[in-house]
Amino acid sequence: MKGKNKILVVDDDMEMRKVLQSFLTKKGYEVHLAKDATEACLQFGINNHDLVISDILMPGITGFDLIRMLKEMSGNVDFIIVTGFNAPENRDEALALGARGYFIKPFETNKLLEVIETILFSGAGEAKC
Repeated sequence: MKGKNKILVVDDDMEMRKVLQSFLTKKGYEVHLAKDATEACLQFGINNHDLVISDILMPGITGFDLIRMLKEMSGNVDFIIVTGFNAPENRDEALALGARGYFIKPFETNKLLEVIETILFSGAGEAKC
């Protein structure tokens, strides 16, 4: 039997981390949390996640840099960006770096789930956001 898909949620907002953890755990995913990119790299090194959901603006290292760092660690990790700032240039950069989804907070968790399932279970191709 295949194990649960592992998702890493990276956000400096504790409430956002907890909401996503609760929601995704109920949907059957193994969810780990990190408050910043440094903690995310440590978690990723231990758990080798299938998907990373990350904020962009966090203290220290940005979500963009996190994508670059984790892609170096494992070229096959997928990303979804969740951000409170609706800036087209951020969306463009995230997608150029390989993010497969981009959401502006607040967002519908069911829409996020659709994108997660598209990424994890349908293989190649760009997910809708």
